[in-house]
Amino acid sequence: MDFHRLTYARSGYLAVDLFFVLSGFVICGAYGAKMADGPSLMAFMVRRFGRLWPTHVVTSILYYCVANAVFGIAALFVTGRFAIKVIPTPLEIVAQLTMSQGLNLFNHVIGTGVNWSTGDEFYVYILFGALCLFARGKLRLAAFGAMALIGYVVTVWVSYVSHHCAAGYRCMDLSYDYGWARCLAGFFIGALLAEFRDSAPVRALRTGPMQCAALAVSALIVAFAFQLPGLALAAPIAFAVLVGSLSGDSGLVSALLNTSPFQYLGRVSYSLYLSYGVFGDFIHVGGAFRSPLDQGLVLAAFFYFSFALAHTLYNRVEAPCRARFHAWADRISGNPSRTVSAG
Repeated sequence: MDFHRLTYARSGYLAVDLFFVLSGFVICGAYGAKMADGPSLMAFMVRRFGRLWPTHVVTSILYYCVANAVFGIAALFVTGRFAIKVIPTPLEIVAQLTMSQGLNLFNHVIGTGVNWSTGDEFYVYILFGALCLFARGKLRLAAFGAMALIGYVVTVWVSYVSHHCAAGYRCMDLSYDYGWARCLAGFFIGALLAEFRDSAPVRALRTGPMQCAALAVSALIVAFAFQLPGLALAAPIAFAVLVGSLSGDSGLVSALLNTSPFQYLGRVSYSLYLSYGVFGDFIHVGGAFRSPLDQGLVLAAFFYFSFALAHTLYNRVEAPCRARFHAWADRISGNPSRTVSAG
């Protein structure tokens, strides 16, 4: 079965917004107070580039190989001829090398269809680093709030005006065009949460019942956002409450997330996300079959290959490259052998 047709899975794209909020919270907590000069900002950017770019480039190349293999074999069965159908233009190649494929420079999806968020996240990192360097105290809080508000307003406006959200389409499902606004809103909401993590309202969230309630509300939003137009727009706030409830690293939900399976998924989550994009065309192929058994087999192959690739990417590309770029960043900042939990 094509899981995109499953009613309660259709709003799974909102998981990206949870990642944006979590990323803002983690990055601000790890780096917000440490960017005091040019070298520290440069070291931060080197770390973030090394975290994102190598895996992004490898999966982009793999995507074109897999897409052409899938569609080529499909064409072979239909027409008797193998044909290469997915070829990036020079501008598309440049966009992916510079991670600018999600900045509304094209009128179509570039590459995997999920890597837009990688590029948007990187450029939001640059903005975050600049704000941390030049804004302090209340000015920084105001700047973070302004960025979150701008991103959210643009997201709402585009969802309703350009994407016809009120008619029942996928609210907040902005990607290559205005996905940067989603990223801006979610990231700086998370950053604000990090700035206020020791405040009384956030501490009040760190209880078992509040964790369960926040998790339930977030799950309900994802489950019913496709049926209730506009509900998805509440996702960033709900996700911020969820992240805040887990920020004390205690409670039932936190204990569950600290188990080995979830810790493993957390480690490989970036590689797994991009691997999903590499094999995304399997879903389209599966939809062409009428038999539920055949569709199920294609879907099983999709998950198997995605997890296998994610495991390999993490161990062979993501983790080794991150270590090398971190070492380079440590030399730039003058703090060798320093461990940063943000990755």
